[in-house]
Amino acid sequence: MSFEFNIIKSLFLSYYEDLIDRLDDEEYLTDLLKVSREIIGEGGKVILEIRYSNAKPDTVQVLSSPADIDEWQKKINETKERVKKVK
Repeated sequence: MSFEFNIIKSLFLSYYEDLIDRLDDEEYLTDLLKVSREIIGEGGKVILEIRYSNAKPDTVQVLSSPADIDEWQKKINETKERVKKVK
């Protein structure tokens, strides 16, 4: 996972490459959500990005409230269920 912290306490996540590969890692996901909630609780933002080797990153979503984190967690859980059905 690519983490970058800057002066405004934002968390940048290289979304698809890292997160999708780690859907079965409950400890990782729990820690990721915990850190994301802490950053938002301190007034920061969580920025989900797709990063490329030959271009600027694309922002997928910016999470800035506890409700945003709840919705993101719901999407992660839904994605995990879809992946289980395919396996």
